[in-house]
Order: sequence, then structure tokens, then C-alpha cells
Amino acid sequence: MDVLDSAPSVSVDGSSIAFRLSQAIGFAECVITREALEVHFWLSPRADASRMLKVFDGGRNRIVAVAERKM
Repeated sequence: MDVLDSAPSVSVDGSSIAFRLSQAIGFAECVITREALEVHFWLSPRADASRMLKVFDGGRNRIVAVAERKM
């Protein structure tokens, strides 16, 4: 089972969210872009960091599922 090790964080320029996944075989540093959140999770183009994190949290299961397939 994959686990988010640390709280996701918004990049300084607001262009992405970084998060870390762990598995028995190791861990991966992952990033989802603002553009992906806008296109696939209906994030407003003018959304602030707080709203980005809320949208990420709402789509967490789908986002993690894609990241797992890439590991």
C-alpha cells in the first residue's frame, strides 16, 4: 500500500504541488502541475495555494493511483 509520507506542498511559484509516496521497495518524489489540476480537477486558474491543496486533497485517490502506476 502506498502512503503519503509528508504533507503535499505548493511550489514557490505556484506552478505545481509536490508529494512523496512510499512503498516497500522505496519511495518516490512526485509532482502534479497546476495545469493538470486545472484540466482534470477543475482548479480555477486564479486559485491560491490553499485552494490548490484542497483540490489536490479532493483528487488524492486518483492522483496517487496514477503515481503508483508510474512507480
